[in-house]
Amino acid sequence: MAGANIYYAKSFGAKFDGTTNDLAYIQNAIDAAYNAGGGDVYCAPGTSLVGVGNTTNSGLSIAPGGYMLLMRNNVNLFGAGMGVTTLKAGHRNNLIIAYQSSRFGIYDMTLDGATYIDNADPLKLSACQYVTVRDVEIKGGGSYGMNIIGCQDVLAENCYA
Repeated sequence: MAGANIYYAKSFGAKFDGTTNDLAYIQNAIDAAYNAGGGDVYCAPGTSLVGVGNTTNSGLSIAPGGYMLLMRNNVNLFGAGMGVTTLKAGHRNNLIIAYQSSRFGIYDMTLDGATYIDNADPLKLSACQYVTVRDVEIKGGGSYGMNIIGCQDVLAENCYA
């Protein structure tokens, strides 16, 4: 993380206690960084449930009150390390998605798609550019761990499934 624009998900209400649905809180931090022109969102050590409910990929519901995190332009999502910060799906949709977004990254965390098998991916990128995914462990999910469709200039480094 670098720069003055650091947004702490806990400051937006996220608990990282393994039981609270932190989706809206983390999304609010992402949106605040985006609305400020960019920044880094820090997810604390612990496990964060992201979305709860019983939905399928036929419907798309995004925070607040939705089922998945939406990455935005010029926003980086950081954790405290693989196995230290975990974002865990509490639903049957993708955990983190990005569509036509650019210049963002996901760093230093575990993305756990839980055990759902309905074509859910812990990370799905579509038509994005200038993306970095570094030091990320990907667990669970259905089809793919990291589903990258029609993107340009994507760097995935030191990632494990």
